[in-house]
Amino acid sequence: MRRIRSFISYIIIIVGTLVISKFVVNIAIYSTRYKLDDDLQYRRQFLNLRIRSVARHLANDLQRVRSALNERDHLDTVILVIACNRFEALKEHLESLKNLQGPKIPIIVSLDCNDDAVRDVILNSGPNITLIENPNQSLFNLTKQEKKYEGYYRIARHYHFALNYVFSILGYQSAIITEDDLLLAPDFLEYMLANKNLLFEDPTIWCISAWNDNGKKELIVKNNSLLHRTDFFPGFLGLYYEKHLKHIVVNTDFYHFSQSDLSYLKKDYYDPAFRKIVLGAVPATLDEILRGRFSNGTILPENVRLFYVASVDFKAFAKRFGVMDDFRSGICRTCYHGVVSFRYGQHRVFLTPKEIQNI
Repeated sequence: MRRIRSFISYIIIIVGTLVISKFVVNIAIYSTRYKLDDDLQYRRQFLNLRIRSVARHLANDLQRVRSALNERDHLDTVILVIACNRFEALKEHLESLKNLQGPKIPIIVSLDCNDDAVRDVILNSGPNITLIENPNQSLFNLTKQEKKYEGYYRIARHYHFALNYVFSILGYQSAIITEDDLLLAPDFLEYMLANKNLLFEDPTIWCISAWNDNGKKELIVKNNSLLHRTDFFPGFLGLYYEKHLKHIVVNTDFYHFSQSDLSYLKKDYYDPAFRKIVLGAVPATLDEILRGRFSNGTILPENVRLFYVASVDFKAFAKRFGVMDDFRSGICRTCYHGVVSFRYGQHRVFLTPKEIQNI
């Protein structure tokens, strides 16, 4: 009987312990669940606040832009500056923009990188300059192989935001795009506005560029009015800075492009004239061009033509003259129908493929 009571007591103790343990576990589970719910609620509130903040930020940006441009709604062109974190360069760039000759075109600076120093420069640059900011600063989900291209992904995202803002939200028809490290020629705006109509009149022209990848002083033909068509979208890679970029010069002589007939740049007019001048240039060898004389001692004429057969030939000639030698999708920099023109001494050289007759 005593054993039975002891056994019953043990059972009661065990059951009681289990009940207490379950109660404690329930409290722990409830406490953990409460903390998780509380954390999730906090995160939701934070995200909602962040979304509302970004929305207010964009709304304020839009309002400031509309207010700043309210008196200039008749203009269909805007200057769009792409900026990141180079505040000294941007300060100099904005000064050169403000000093351009010509009509006062609204200037919008699109800021990426969330840089306070750059933001202050923009906000203190005057009433004609408006700031917009890319709200998307999230990280990219990139593979190890793609990681080295992260800078390009960021630049592409920034351009997408800025161009969409200018064209889709503000409704401009055209944008003059500059970057924060560029120095501008005094006739930059004159050139851009004078050529703008070509974009709408000739579907084979995709953009107007004031940049010459081969714009070194010793390679430029001394003619401020000389404009070219090219199959290569002008642009630069940072790796070429020491070799090429730092030697490119800014034009300082103003040319009145708006007073010139630029219709000759349309494909139907340009191609026949281009073919005529290239085929009219006298063929010469590399050594003859370097000496300035033919092998018989005769002085070379002003326009000469140097043939290349393959890209390896082009690269060898380009390096010898200090011309950009790279290709993108089979197209060499600054070329038109495979032809690259530049100055060497007193001569204009046309670096020409053998199949030039097919133009």
